[in-house]
Amino acid sequence: MSQDRAIERLRQLDTVSTETRVKPHAAATIKSEVDAVCKAAREHGLSSLALGNLIDLLTSQATLDQASQNVLLRSLYPAAKVGRDVVYMIVFSLGPGKQKPSNSTQSGLLRWLVLVFDLVDPSSVFSDCYNVLFNLVDVLYLRLHLCHLLTRITKRKHVKAYRIDMLRRSEEGITKDASIAKLVSIYEFLKPGSFDLSKVKLPVTFAHADPHWTEDLESIQRRNGDSFLTGRLTKDDSKYGAMRKDFYQPHGSKRLSDHFVCPETLSEVATSFERFDLSETSCSDLADRIFQRSLDLQYEAEHLGQIHEMLDVSLEGELETLDDVAEMVPKVLHPPVVNFFKSYLPIWKPAIEFEKEPLILELLSYVPILPWEEIYPPILQPMELALLDSTIETLKTLTQFYTHLMRHWNTLLRQSSNRVTLSHQIETIQKLSTHTFLLALNTLIYSTTPTQQTTSVILTYLEAHTAILSPPLSLPLPPPLPLLIYTLLFASPTLSTVSRVSAILARYKHAFEQAPSSSGPRNPEDIHSLNTVLIDTCNLLLRSRGFNITDTHAKGCLIQRPLVDALGRYAKSLTPPLDLAHCFSLSYHTGLASSSTAAFKELEKQSEVEVEHEGLVSPKSLQTLGRDGGLKIGWREYRVHVLKWLEGFGADGVGNLGRATMRGLMGGEKGRESDVAKV
Repeated sequence: MSQDRAIERLRQLDTVSTETRVKPHAAATIKSEVDAVCKAAREHGLSSLALGNLIDLLTSQATLDQASQNVLLRSLYPAAKVGRDVVYMIVFSLGPGKQKPSNSTQSGLLRWLVLVFDLVDPSSVFSDCYNVLFNLVDVLYLRLHLCHLLTRITKRKHVKAYRIDMLRRSEEGITKDASIAKLVSIYEFLKPGSFDLSKVKLPVTFAHADPHWTEDLESIQRRNGDSFLTGRLTKDDSKYGAMRKDFYQPHGSKRLSDHFVCPETLSEVATSFERFDLSETSCSDLADRIFQRSLDLQYEAEHLGQIHEMLDVSLEGELETLDDVAEMVPKVLHPPVVNFFKSYLPIWKPAIEFEKEPLILELLSYVPILPWEEIYPPILQPMELALLDSTIETLKTLTQFYTHLMRHWNTLLRQSSNRVTLSHQIETIQKLSTHTFLLALNTLIYSTTPTQQTTSVILTYLEAHTAILSPPLSLPLPPPLPLLIYTLLFASPTLSTVSRVSAILARYKHAFEQAPSSSGPRNPEDIHSLNTVLIDTCNLLLRSRGFNITDTHAKGCLIQRPLVDALGRYAKSLTPPLDLAHCFSLSYHTGLASSSTAAFKELEKQSEVEVEHEGLVSPKSLQTLGRDGGLKIGWREYRVHVLKWLEGFGADGVGNLGRATMRGLMGGEKGRESDVAKV
């Protein structure tokens, strides 16, 4: 259509709109204008703007006579794709009401939607309006065309129990309505939780609304030389597959209802599942219970190709499919989903799509153990760049994500039938470990005063990390960075933090002492690094030798000597003076001092002594107390009692560290109580 003709058609539409509202009795003029518009529509079709104006006229309180409206309804030939605004105008004009068009006009508009169904762009607009459309099923003058439309747009996600009940009540009404019965059969076919589909009557047949109208539209297309309609109009609705685009059916496959019936015996179960094909399941809802059951019962390597094909079709252009992928069991991120994230994450904007962030991170935590070059640059790095915004919260979010990922990989390796870890898997986990250690350290450094929540997030990751390098896997992974452990101890000196850090170090020591893993021996540098952390931590908490560097492997918590000397002078200047080496021991540590004092008071109460200890306990004060008639107890027995007292309240981490390192102290083996057993 030329530009002049398009402008002329719009002018004619404006004339019709004006005259129908201002001069309702000018019947002759109205008829001529209606005829002119219809003639132009039949010759060239209506442009998007003209179609919108005409639909607006028909859905408003127009004073056009019904005959003129019927003529216009039969002439709504679109010259382009039908936009969402047109669909919204029609849908919201349906139903009873004084402000709504006449019953005949509403029925005609709904019939027109059925005719142009394949021309609507985007097609998801029907799903957006599903609730409104379904609630009009009981309107008799709309029922026929409405049920026809609903059979074409209904997906498994639309099938709800209350809707099935509503349809059954309508079906059991006074008059038997075939259109309701057809819609019920679609719901029966798609309802979740049932394998017995033998009673479902498919295919569903609806007569074509107007074959001649469709032929006229195709003629207009051929005259205009347009190609966007080619092959899109559905002439024959007799086949269910022709009007169910959302129901995935590969070439040559049969529908589930064609052969699958409810089995009653175990032999029938086995026979039925041999015939059942996963690719026949609807991928409009990947989380459907039928699909989940079949996936659990017959998840074999031969089905991976079918599952991948379904995911390819489902993920194409639909981000909403991720909600269904998250519900899939078993939790496996198949290659089509991995490929989707490789293309999506570089353009992901969490600040805009913030509601999808938890879902995306949950799915990414199930990524398989790929070579590092295939997982970090294309997946993890774009995810990090999208999330990082110079705040502590995003660093914590990433640490939590890597905790979930490490747990998933641990589960995958433990569930592996051959229990043989490939070299690329070990390398990937090693690099991820070092990467997350640095991430956790940055989180603590950028938190000038780390909260208990921030510290707990990091400790939770370390606990997950110890599980994957412990038996039965015993992977040769690196221990946490010494600076990370020291920063945790000094930045958050609470009882909870000290106990969890100590327990983690004890588990690392036990893991490193196991026989060499089949995946390879431990790295000598990793052993030296762990020994450094063990001796420095024991010097702080259990040996009263804080910041000592004379012991083998000791690094004095990596604090420069001038700073240690300055802190020592400051401690001695206090009243009473303190020894810096004792300031982080059981009796003097900020997070342990009150517990140590309470444990000793309980011991004095049980001994019923007359002279009680005052202040913080030290080796010298215990000697003085014994001479003055108080409780007679040695420094070793005092520390053992405090550690057991803490264990009684659930804080067993320091005691576990003592058993793992200072076996003489805890009475497990012969030797000096001050000796530290190294890896």
